[in-house]
Amino acid sequence: MVEITGADQKQAWIDKRFPSVESLASGWWSIPTPVPIPGLRYVLSYVAEGDDGILVVDPGWASDEAWDALTAGIAETGHTVKDVVGILVTHAHPDHYGLAAKLKEESGAWLGMHPAEIATFPRRFGGAEQLRGQMKDLWIGSGIPQDDIEEMSQNFGPRPEIDWIEPEVRLNEGDMVPMNGLNLKSIWTPGHTPGHLCFYDEDKQVMLTGDHVLPRITPNIGVSPQQTPNPLQEFMDSLTQVGAYETKDVYPAHEYRFNGIAERTSELREHHEHRLAELVAAMEARPNSTTYELAEALTWSRPWSDLQTWARRSASGETLSHIFMLLFQGKVLHDGGVPQRWRLR
Repeated sequence: MVEITGADQKQAWIDKRFPSVESLASGWWSIPTPVPIPGLRYVLSYVAEGDDGILVVDPGWASDEAWDALTAGIAETGHTVKDVVGILVTHAHPDHYGLAAKLKEESGAWLGMHPAEIATFPRRFGGAEQLRGQMKDLWIGSGIPQDDIEEMSQNFGPRPEIDWIEPEVRLNEGDMVPMNGLNLKSIWTPGHTPGHLCFYDEDKQVMLTGDHVLPRITPNIGVSPQQTPNPLQEFMDSLTQVGAYETKDVYPAHEYRFNGIAERTSELREHHEHRLAELVAAMEARPNSTTYELAEALTWSRPWSDLQTWARRSASGETLSHIFMLLFQGKVLHDGGVPQRWRLR
């Protein structure tokens, strides 16, 4: 069983209120910053003190409200922004990466990420418009209705308020974070994004898991031009990897702290195995269906007709990642048309 160690955080989550800044027994600090995303509400930034200053992990969303919360939280640790010497970003989603440029500018700190995550930056795809066009082609190939595609196109793309600065520190699997006084190891955990990183404090035996492992939410594993060909398989392999670590506490980027990394990663693997079996059954019942039609046949947190457009887009992308896993296993075929239609081999 997963043990909830962030009891106050969980209660705040249940009460739908903002949790407090917390000084943790490990010496780390937890700082919530607001996120304007339904169902998330905030991201948990983490701060630790080294010999030369402080390290900040996942500074948060690019907004004045998030900046004020982050700086106020840093003040509660007994420091100021000028004391920040290092910034780590688990992955380049706006709720984690958004404030990286501002925090770096105000502090002069270095910024560290995985090279595969840096490769997802919009400029690598010719900018926002070209990336949006590539996504539109993917949606058409998935059989998403045209009205939904038009709405998705208007709301999809890199947020203009984010300054996509290049990290000067590139952290690969097993690299130690260059922070004097901290024994922090980088763990490459692709799946949610290609270059997602977790961080393991070897002295305190705590793991910062970003979005890779959360106590309740199942991270979205979708397909996009910025993803690798088989993201779900990479995610499953990464779950096995982090589940083998001996941890006393897990610090996720959302919801609340918990202990039991092996149990939680096992739950997540079982969830996706069940989804794969459900997908195979849907293909048996509805051969030559599009990705969208198969997604509609699967079980989601609420009925398909109640899902908003952005949620159907996410569900279709996650369904496609499961189809691709079956494709790489040689279990499914498609007709090569547009949209693609899938059947069991």
